[in-house]
Amino acid sequence: MEATEKHTPPRYSSLETPLVSGSLFSTMHWLHWLIILLSLVLTLTAWKITSNQIAEKAASSYQRETTKIIDLVLERMQRYEDALWASAAYINSIGGDISFEEWKVYAEAIGIEKKYPGINGIGIIHYLASEDLQSYLAEQRKTRSKYAVHPPHDKTEYWPISYIIPLAGNEKAVGLDMAHESNRHSAARLARDSGSAQITGPIELVQDEQHTPGFLFFAPFYGSHQIPQDTQERRERFVGLVYAPFVVRNLVDGVLSRDFRNVTFSIHDAEEEIFNENAIGESEYDPNPLFQSSASIELYGRTWTFQFRSSKEFKSDTSSGQPTTILIGGITVDVLLLVLFLLISRNSRRNALQARKLLQAQQKIEQANEELTHFNYRTSHDLVAPLKTIRGYVDLAQYELKDQNTAGISDCLSRIEKQAQRLEKLVEDLLDLCRIDNQNVAADIVDPNEIFDFVSSTLQSLWQEKDVTVSLENKLGSPFRSQPVRIRQILENLVSNGIKYSDPEKLTRWVKVTFVRVNKDWIRIEVADNGIGIPGEDREKIFEMFFRAGNNSEFGSGLGNYLVKKHVAALHGKIDYRSSDEGTCFTVDIPAGSRE
Repeated sequence: MEATEKHTPPRYSSLETPLVSGSLFSTMHWLHWLIILLSLVLTLTAWKITSNQIAEKAASSYQRETTKIIDLVLERMQRYEDALWASAAYINSIGGDISFEEWKVYAEAIGIEKKYPGINGIGIIHYLASEDLQSYLAEQRKTRSKYAVHPPHDKTEYWPISYIIPLAGNEKAVGLDMAHESNRHSAARLARDSGSAQITGPIELVQDEQHTPGFLFFAPFYGSHQIPQDTQERRERFVGLVYAPFVVRNLVDGVLSRDFRNVTFSIHDAEEEIFNENAIGESEYDPNPLFQSSASIELYGRTWTFQFRSSKEFKSDTSSGQPTTILIGGITVDVLLLVLFLLISRNSRRNALQARKLLQAQQKIEQANEELTHFNYRTSHDLVAPLKTIRGYVDLAQYELKDQNTAGISDCLSRIEKQAQRLEKLVEDLLDLCRIDNQNVAADIVDPNEIFDFVSSTLQSLWQEKDVTVSLENKLGSPFRSQPVRIRQILENLVSNGIKYSDPEKLTRWVKVTFVRVNKDWIRIEVADNGIGIPGEDREKIFEMFFRAGNNSEFGSGLGNYLVKKHVAALHGKIDYRSSDEGTCFTVDIPAGSRE
């Protein structure tokens, strides 16, 4: 026997194809994928370029604002320095020193508060040796009786603030001695010795009630328009300092109003913080700024470090939904293109499927027409041939009847009976053939023992005449669900053929029917015999209509195997065989439902 094979029932294609099935994706034309890919690349490129442009624009804006802050601070400090040097030049022009009244007239004339916002005033600091202190006090008390130098210290030199305009708000500064505190004193001495403008480190101004960081800005004057060339000469000719006090907060407010910038910053002098807008509590503080940086500048003997952060408002002003819009829009277009191409592919696939079905239908029609033509020819031939033979034997019987030849008449009647049986079998097979495609048979329980009993009893006269043993081996153990009528007709034709083609030269002749389960879904029926076998030249034709192996009219109508194949196809099964001189074995695999 041949090796057992596992078969599955055929699956029928449906015209209703899912929109996103894997097979549909795989059947999209390469040009469609190329278009979608290019569209996606363009979308991502446009999104990236736009994002980069916006990021570059934001970075450029941030750079401009930070540069502007530093430039404005430098510009304002330069203006303050110009004011100090202008004042020193005025003092030199009137003889190298100035009285309180002269200074008051000058300071009010230049409009210090209006022209130089952020400045707390402008004043004069005189340099005194210890032996000159009393004469200095006497001179100052001529116009200001309560003038005094404070606070006391142990230095041998004095640097008191002689005048400051406006006086209001600066009363505590009048008479304050720079020598009492090292920060002020060192900056004042550096301005004297260098002949250049200098600022102190961070200090708390006596006139600042909020006690915020500030500084003093010094410019030296020497009693002449020319600044001495060397340090020693500058010390010898030094008269005093023009100075201006600043509160850093006022300086920033005066030059860098928050209404005109979207970057916050802090300023450090060395390690000391002198201004800070970057505190967490600030309204515009951004915990995740787009940008942050730092920059240091050398400023009149000090190093100021600026630490910048972009604010919430900066993020709001520079943010743009354009890249997101481009990305979402592009992806939406890509999705629409994908859906469009999927629909086109689905329609193309459906059309191709329809075309294949139409082609298959056309081929079936052509095959049916060919079979019908062959059927009409063979039917006419096979019906007419027995009738002609019967008519010939009738004529011969009439002739024998005239001669009263009883033996001849009996022989003619016997031959007529055989031809009539042949004709009857042909008609029955033709009727079965006409019914087979339209036979609507309900599924039912199939018991192999009952089927075999029915078939063996139907063919009893035939297998007894041929002396053939017909047997059953049922390995199923239980019935199965299928169409009993078709199973009987399949077995009847296969067993009948096994009997008809038995080998008369063999001592024992047999046909064996076996039912075995291939798996839980499939049943195998084997019909084996030890007959004469199928000639090699006929093995490709045994399922054709009207074909008889050996072309022996004694073996039936030639429709038996053709009917078997039609029944197997109706059951969605498969039929195969192997044959040799030792005999033939047909194998029929059919799907089987579960037992009710």
